Amino acid sequence: MRLRILLVCFFVLLPLAAVATPEIGLPIPDFEFRGVEGALHRKADFVGRRGVVIAWFPKAFTPG
Repeated sequence: MRLRILLVCFFVLLPLAAVATPEIGLPIPDFEFRGVEGALHRKADFVGRRGVVIAWFPKAFTPG
């Protein structure tokens, strides 16, 4: 039974190892998001700035 569980876990988690990680220096894809104040932000709004940090908290403003 343990072997079966280990094999299932292995084959379920194996595809996660194949996910490509972004490389430093490559351009980021176009994106847009709506901020908490309601304004729409796009990648083009940040072009030319020295650095941009996007922090995303999936449980922010939720009861969970």
